[in-house]
Amino acid sequence: MTATESRVALVFASFGHSATHLFMLLYATVVLVLEGEFGMSYAELQWLSVPGFVLFGAAALPAGWLGDRWSQAKMMAVFYFGVGGGAVVTGLAQSWLGLAIGLTLIGLFASIYHPVGIAWLVKHSEKRGRALGWNGLFGMLGTAGAALVAGTLADLVSWRAAFLVPGILMWMVGGVFLLYIRAGVIRVVYSIRTRAVGGGNETGIYCIAGDRGVRGNDVPRHIGGSAQAVQRAVVCGD
Repeated sequence: MTATESRVALVFASFGHSATHLFMLLYATVVLVLEGEFGMSYAELQWLSVPGFVLFGAAALPAGWLGDRWSQAKMMAVFYFGVGGGAVVTGLAQSWLGLAIGLTLIGLFASIYHPVGIAWLVKHSEKRGRALGWNGLFGMLGTAGAALVAGTLADLVSWRAAFLVPGILMWMVGGVFLLYIRAGVIRVVYSIRTRAVGGGNETGIYCIAGDRGVRGNDVPRHIGGSAQAVQRAVVCGD
């Protein structure tokens, strides 16, 4: 792990933490100007955000499992594009159902951050305490800034802009994140478990770092075996 990797991880993880809390609280401000929209009262509109908040907690369990089993870096990419997509869906909603679906998607994909993003940051930090301190600060800024961002965009443009503008920004950050993965600055690590043909014993576990990963017949070339010797390959957290 290099100093550059640590700094890049801190920047993306801190932005992600801030975005997580900001997106989860945008609706709490926007709903104040939605009364009468879609023929619903303020009390009815509030309930549309409940499924998203439930998933924000409940979906953290499978998200963490996927981060360990598949790839933490790639799960972070899913987080950026998923939350951004949920916000865009919300901003383009033409009915209460579309609004509910968008808010639910935000909660679902935002659930990725805490079990995956923080673990990913810790793994790529040289000074973990300081990194977590900065990360916590940015999480608080997201919470504090949600009402300001939502209120300003809703007042200057429309309530839809309060979701569309941050959503598109998340897509842009996700695109930069993928570019860093492709460039090898953010590494993806794979865990390879092998079994010899005709045998019943695992021959080892190997972690390979690379920007494009290792798949199928590429595995033996990296671990010094033959294609026939590889029974399965699974991805571990990176």
